[in-house]
Amino acid sequence: MSGLETRHRTYARATANLETTEDAPQEELLTLEQQVVGILHTTEKNSRMATISEKYLDFVHEPMEDKPVTALPGIGETLGQNLRARGFIRASAVLGQFLQRDPEKFKTWLKKAIGANAYQANCCTRALEEWCDIFL
Repeated sequence: MSGLETRHRTYARATANLETTEDAPQEELLTLEQQVVGILHTTEKNSRMATISEKYLDFVHEPMEDKPVTALPGIGETLGQNLRARGFIRASAVLGQFLQRDPEKFKTWLKKAIGANAYQANCCTRALEEWCDIFL
């Protein structure tokens, strides 16, 4: 992409709102990268984050509000249509179903009710579990 100019700033510099045209020193950038890699590999749960989608991260770190069912990780257009056909228009309605069941029964419900496969059911369930941990 021509004409795109980037500046590499560390989190500390960005939050301090230091306006500078200089890139952060290489030592700061390497240290940050090494910290992130270390965190991602410390536990099985965290190492799994390396494959987590942007959709997943957006969902679990934002309030539910009026998100459509397709905002749920693991739920694409086809499964979203299946949910809407069953009366589930918003992600909050699916959250209600999740809160009424234990996680394994919720996964089974997703598979039987809308045809989710194991990966899709696990992804959606994991996202709702994490969302609840953060917001409830």
